[in-house]
Amino acid sequence: AAPQMLEFKENFMAQLRSDYNLNGMPLPMCPRGPVDIDIWCYRKLPLSWFVANDRKRGLRNPNIMNSNVPDKSTPDADNLAKFICDAINGVVYADDRQISRIRITKTFHSSPPFTGKTTIKFKRVTHAFGERYYD
Repeated sequence: AAPQMLEFKENFMAQLRSDYNLNGMPLPMCPRGPVDIDIWCYRKLPLSWFVANDRKRGLRNPNIMNSNVPDKSTPDADNLAKFICDAINGVVYADDRQISRIRITKTFHSSPPFTGKTTIKFKRVTHAFGERYYD
């Protein structure tokens, strides 16, 4: 695996263990069954969006503050989803064949500090009488 992916996976595991008090708990969190995943990639705003190309001087267009500004630059959303799903394999689920749905949103991080972040939510899917329920 690429060093970038290993670093992402290690940081993700540390954050999960901290957020959910999982120290000593076995991984993956969802060892069996289907999993739905929502990924939000908030990309770092380019310097050209700031007054005099200086993040400290504020946005050229303050109307974008806290708005959903789609990011059409590379990497493509599907490549980001693949990278993230590969990185969390063995942490959230035992095998990526368990993924039943992926939704990815790639947008600019339009709220301070504008540095970018990734948010991942996952749900184990249970089926009852042909309907989907989440727990």
